[in-house]
Amino acid sequence: VMKKCSHLIQKLSNPSEDLKDFQKDLIKLILIKEGMADQNDTLAFHEMKMAVNSIFPSSAISTFVSSNQKTKIAFINEISSIAAGIRLHNWYGQKAGKFMLDVGKVMREILPQMNEDLFEDLTNTNSEIERLEEILLDDGERREYEKRCLIFLRNYYKYIKMIKESVQEVAVHTYKLDYAFSVQLKELEVALKTGPFTKADKVYPSYKDISKTWQNIQMEGRILSFYSTLYEELKTFALKFYDLELRTTPELFQSSVELNYENGCEIETQRLMPNDVKNFYEITLEFQDFCAYYCSMGILVPCKRELGIISHGNTCYGFSTMEALEFFEKKPLDSLNAIKQHVLSMPELILTLGMEKLFSLSITNVFSTRHIRPISISDSSAQTMLHPLEEKIVHSYHWNQWKLRKKALQTVDLMDKKTHSTQTDTSHFRRENHSQVYLPKDQSTQTKKDSATNVSGAQILGRL
Repeated sequence: VMKKCSHLIQKLSNPSEDLKDFQKDLIKLILIKEGMADQNDTLAFHEMKMAVNSIFPSSAISTFVSSNQKTKIAFINEISSIAAGIRLHNWYGQKAGKFMLDVGKVMREILPQMNEDLFEDLTNTNSEIERLEEILLDDGERREYEKRCLIFLRNYYKYIKMIKESVQEVAVHTYKLDYAFSVQLKELEVALKTGPFTKADKVYPSYKDISKTWQNIQMEGRILSFYSTLYEELKTFALKFYDLELRTTPELFQSSVELNYENGCEIETQRLMPNDVKNFYEITLEFQDFCAYYCSMGILVPCKRELGIISHGNTCYGFSTMEALEFFEKKPLDSLNAIKQHVLSMPELILTLGMEKLFSLSITNVFSTRHIRPISISDSSAQTMLHPLEEKIVHSYHWNQWKLRKKALQTVDLMDKKTHSTQTDTSHFRRENHSQVYLPKDQSTQTKKDSATNVSGAQILGRL
């Protein structure tokens, strides 16, 4: 985008340019940068001009012209994002942008149809692959044309599957961005309803977020357009291949090119089963999970891991039948040498089987993955003490179920009986009961005591 705008940026750097022409060039630059509409569209130009004037008046142009190049670029990015957000907000409120392309709406209409076409193409290709496999498994020695068709369909199926996964990823991102775009517009509407004099520092960030989300939606649209074009070209090429008829069957030519397979002493093979290794279903198999035995005949048949894996040297191989596994196990080098000759006669097998390293090619296979080697399992056991720590033993724990059952029956039997005494766990602590009392003491009352005095009477002394 900046390359397209380079001539406009150079014109904006010219201080001698007329202010009106300067403003026109600035609006054209923003239209191209934001991807809002064609610069020749007068309606889009008028709407963007109004949006720019609301945030960048003509009086500030002289200050902009006198600034340096770095400041101008930063200012243009700031103005363009805010102006694009204003125009998008007006388009959402149906105030402007009548001829503006709704990328989200277009993608919502295109994506389901494209997914349906890809799914139908994958189904048809898979059925054709199964039909060719049946023909080649019955009599595949002399059917070179069918072998090439099967190889082509395998590659075509892989590419279509990759395109379908990528399109689904684009669909997920588009739906998320479309939802975020609508939420941001509604939040901006709420912020603007608070008052006519809303501060710019609260509104401008919302305009920037809307513009950024819109640009991301446009990017997803470009990616979808790329995948759509790629799919159409692949489909056209496939139709041409279907119409092609080979008049003569090419013979396998013998080549003197030596590949990097070890042709020396015979290397022992080892059969691996799911119980033998820890990561059986994660092991990387040679020839992209195709049967090594049928690859030696130029036929691409998927292998079945549950039958077993043959480890030969540092490489693991899978097979589709038990007979194929047993044959390869006896003579692995014969099968590998036969695969060499087929790869030399049909170069399309190099990337299909992941054999570019054998030819010292600097091509990166898009289907290559990290090689995972088998992890063997060894039997091991450890004996520990029954009770390592004495203080951890719970003596009240009863493990004998029959003893617990007997105790439960005794408890039930006691509940049905009536007794005059109660037996408890502390009955053996019983003692004789005594009561100590204080006897009443002798009580007496002390009362008033009568007392008197007598007058002395006449005394006769001597009878006088």
